[in-house]
Amino acid sequence: AVSGRFLDVSAFTDSLAASGISLELLHISPAVLVIVLISMLLGYMTFSIVAGLSGAGCSSTEDIGGASTAATLLILAGYMVSIMIGSLGGSDQVLLFSCLCPILSIFCAPVQYMLGGIGLPVLLLSWIIQAAVVAALAVLCARVYSALLIYRGSRLTFGKILAMAKTTDSGKEGR
Repeated sequence: AVSGRFLDVSAFTDSLAASGISLELLHISPAVLVIVLISMLLGYMTFSIVAGLSGAGCSSTEDIGGASTAATLLILAGYMVSIMIGSLGGSDQVLLFSCLCPILSIFCAPVQYMLGGIGLPVLLLSWIIQAAVVAALAVLCARVYSALLIYRGSRLTFGKILAMAKTTDSGKEGR
C-alpha cells in the first residue's frame, strides 16, 4: 500500500491476487498492532538484558565476540525453534508450551494468538511470565553491575555472574 503511492506496483499486486494472497488476509487492526508492540517490547527487553549481562563480563575487546555470540545464539535458537513449532503444527501441549516458555513465547505467542491457536488468556499469561522474566533479569543485572563496580580480573563466566548475584549488599557471599 505504501509503495503503491510512489511506484507502479500493479503487476506485483496482480500476481499476489492471482495466487490468492491479499491484504485482507493480514487482518491488521489496532488490537493487532498493540499485541505486536507489547510482544516486541517484552522481547526486546528480555534479549537486551541478556546481551547486557553477557557483555558485562568483557574486560577486553577480544571478549566482545564471545559475549555477543552467546546472546545472538539464544535469540537464534528461540527463533528457529518457534519456526519449527509453527510450521510442523504439533499437539496442543507443544503449542501451549511454546507460547508460555519465555524464550519461545516472544516469537510464538503473538503469532499463535493471531492465527487462533491460543486465546487471549494464554496470551496474557505469556506476557505476565515474560514480564516476570524481565523483572528477574533486571534484578540479576542490577546485582551483577553493582558487583562489577569493584571487580577486576578475567572475563566473567556465567557461574561468576550467578555468584555475584548472590552477594549481599555488605559484600559477603549469600547462602
